[in-house]
Amino acid sequence: AFWADKYTGAVRSVPLDASAEPAIVAANGGWTFGIDVDDHYVYWSDDFTDEIIRAKHDGSEQMVLAAGQSSPFRLEVQGDHVFWIEISAGSVVAVHRDGGEPLVLAAEQDHIWGLATDETYVYWTQGGDGSVSRVPHGAESVDEGSGTGDGGGEPPAPPGPPQPCPPDVCDDGHFCTEALCGEGDACIYVPSPAC
Repeated sequence: AFWADKYTGAVRSVPLDASAEPAIVAANGGWTFGIDVDDHYVYWSDDFTDEIIRAKHDGSEQMVLAAGQSSPFRLEVQGDHVFWIEISAGSVVAVHRDGGEPLVLAAEQDHIWGLATDETYVYWTQGGDGSVSRVPHGAESVDEGSGTGDGGGEPPAPPGPPQPCPPDVCDDGHFCTEALCGEGDACIYVPSPAC
């Protein structure tokens, strides 16, 4: 089991059978909040250094996946990506689990707080109005063909004009901005302020 110690910035672990004393996996001295684990790594957000970090379960191979974030808080790993919320900016952000350029999936959310993911969506709560929102994370299609040795391809198109939302993205009548669509790639829809 892994957990984050907010006040010391330590990421700690203990075997589930309690056969050993708790161990410190990483001690960066920051304010560690969000934490998640996969079969190989532990991932966490550090609100003091404004970074998203990962390390092997034993603490080795520590790597900053995203720096310069705005009070990163809750964090989830889903598929090939790490998702988190930024309290100060009110944003939902994603980055490939091996690092890269972070992608803002939603911005200027009102008192953003909770975060959850499934295979299709990223969900978050907004304390300002008590709502729960979602956006397709689709981040797998963004990083495909982005300079990873696959021969290139067309760069993503710039955001286009507002388009009607697919029925499963926003309520009927709202608009989205289609972002980061490349030829043959699935599109990611980022809600506009109207959503």
